[in-house]
Amino acid sequence: MPLDPGVSVSGVVLDNAGAPHRLSMAQTHPAWSDIVRSMTILATLLLGACDGKGVGTNLVDTTGDTSAPNTQSSTATGTSGTTTTGTAGTTATGTGTSGTTATGTSGTTATGTGTSGTTATGTGTSGTGTSAPPLVAVSWFGSSPSGSVDVTITDPQGRIGWEFAMAETEAGAVGWYGEDCYVGTGSWQYCHPVSGTSLTLDQESDLTAIVEGSTTLFWPGMNLTYMVTHGSDCYVWGHDVSYYGALGCAPI
Repeated sequence: MPLDPGVSVSGVVLDNAGAPHRLSMAQTHPAWSDIVRSMTILATLLLGACDGKGVGTNLVDTTGDTSAPNTQSSTATGTSGTTTTGTAGTTATGTGTSGTTATGTSGTTATGTGTSGTTATGTGTSGTGTSAPPLVAVSWFGSSPSGSVDVTITDPQGRIGWEFAMAETEAGAVGWYGEDCYVGTGSWQYCHPVSGTSLTLDQESDLTAIVEGSTTLFWPGMNLTYMVTHGSDCYVWGHDVSYYGALGCAPI
């Protein structure tokens, strides 16, 4: 049966002259164009998602119809920002010493050796008065058993009539105190009077030969304690002046 112009049978159409022409897929299946367009958009979306780029809102129809822009839009979803979790701050605990304690010596003590006091012999009126002590010089000569001692007293107050004493304090309890004018040794209690301002005693080895103001049992080189007295006044010097401490004598 002859076909009318414009009628399609199995993809063939007759033109106005009655000549047959094969139609394209788009002409025989009008919906095919929509399918191709959708697939193109989908492919574009997928490519945009893979390379990290979004899809614009002005796409071109790839089917050949460029008469109107495609205004379809696409939304790409990605990760907005990065959250990093870490340790906020560090707490260090330790033990220490607050402050420093230093121990030292406060002050310095210096110990030295010197001469306490000076005895000077001179001429003048310095030192005169009722409290001025006498100047006493004791000089030993020779050696035991033939030694001797000279005693000279110079008194600023001009006093005369002194008594002279010696005690063997360096020997302690076994010493000779028979000439100390104080305690004595047993029954021997001698005290040597000074005639004027001087006295000389010669050494004796026999106790029975001791004569006050003339002889002595002591000899040169001994460490003795000495005393001179005048009435209630007494003065001490030598090895241990505390021996006469009960008498209240003044040290010189």
